[in-house]
Amino acid sequence: MEQGGTRGSGKRRRKRLLLCVSVVVVIIAICAVVLGVTLAQGSDGLKNTFLERCQKFKGYNCEEVWDVFQKAYVNQDPCKVPTEAYDPLVASAPIEPSCNRAMFWSKTKDVVHDFTGKTDCFVTVEDSLLGSVLDGLTWCGKEGSSETLTTGCPDWNTCPDNPVGSFWKRISAAFADAACGNVTAMLNGSITEPFNSRSIFASIEVTRFKSPRMKNLNVVLVMDEKAGTNCTDESLNNLQKQLDEGIKYNCKEVPQSQIEECSSRPEKTCGSCWTKCLAFPQTSQRCEQILGRFEEAYVGQNSCDFPEKRYDQLFIENQFTHSCNKTMFWSDTNDLVHKFTERRDHFITLEDTLLGFIMDGLTWCGKKGSKETFIYQCEKCPVNTVSSFWIKASAEVRVGGNFTRLYCTINLSS
Repeated sequence: MEQGGTRGSGKRRRKRLLLCVSVVVVIIAICAVVLGVTLAQGSDGLKNTFLERCQKFKGYNCEEVWDVFQKAYVNQDPCKVPTEAYDPLVASAPIEPSCNRAMFWSKTKDVVHDFTGKTDCFVTVEDSLLGSVLDGLTWCGKEGSSETLTTGCPDWNTCPDNPVGSFWKRISAAFADAACGNVTAMLNGSITEPFNSRSIFASIEVTRFKSPRMKNLNVVLVMDEKAGTNCTDESLNNLQKQLDEGIKYNCKEVPQSQIEECSSRPEKTCGSCWTKCLAFPQTSQRCEQILGRFEEAYVGQNSCDFPEKRYDQLFIENQFTHSCNKTMFWSDTNDLVHKFTERRDHFITLEDTLLGFIMDGLTWCGKKGSKETFIYQCEKCPVNTVSSFWIKASAEVRVGGNFTRLYCTINLSS
């Protein structure tokens, strides 16, 4: 009995062992199938997202763009994909110049995209075709494989030459190369170093800002209740020093709530959220009114043979302030004069007045029968909306506006 009992017990143990092994094999097989399906879905999902987003842009063969994109990283070590690998991709969908509309950002992505998504004022790198199709996505390849992977890819901190990081560095460089005229950057005023030398904005984009293609960099320092810095921050001083000579720098502290209000009011004029007008406290409550009067002068009018008298009412309502013994005129010395006056408080120029400061470096015009303002579709002619403005402004300085009235009152008896 005892011997028979032992044999029965051994058979039961073997059955249980075989059952356990069978269960493990089944589980492994299921996991392998699930993993394979997941990987396949990941690759297909990335491609579907890429193509779906791409098709919103007219004039591109999205399948061809996808093929060029894959060649940058497929069958490559995911830690050895340099920025140059994306050169053919950028060439296949080049970024168009965005004069006076380019918006850069650092640590302010949500605020910036909330604003640009609700208004038609600015464009970011994520609004370009390539930036749009790959925003928020992860991808990589591996040596010896033709697959595109979406899991297990190195992140930005794992290795510098990862596929995602290298792409954003390359497309950011292309976006900076296309920026021209007046450029805006939203930086985070709630951190101690809004201009971080390790950021893409500092290490790549700013280094490609060149004069005379780019005229002005307007920094919007986004502030909240926990503001960690202001426009006098040392890192922002470093930003100003790094700019190519000839690029004017301006910084404005703007509450995040104010930007959010602008986002909720898309009918609000583009620049009025942090317009240069706000730099003049005495007129900050009238900025919309001033802009309205300014637009009345040229909107719906031909841009050529534009009479300066159309700006009369604008200058009547916004006369120049007194500048006793401080007026500085210039001719063919623009950069030299303004470089001098920006660093010293001894003199002021026409461009330091309210209207001169607001319009300095800008281009604008209207078109007959249109209610729009145009900034880079203006006809080139000797007498136009811009030249007539500056002729009128200069005449106000010379001919007896408040700008020169006290300048001429000099005590000669001493």
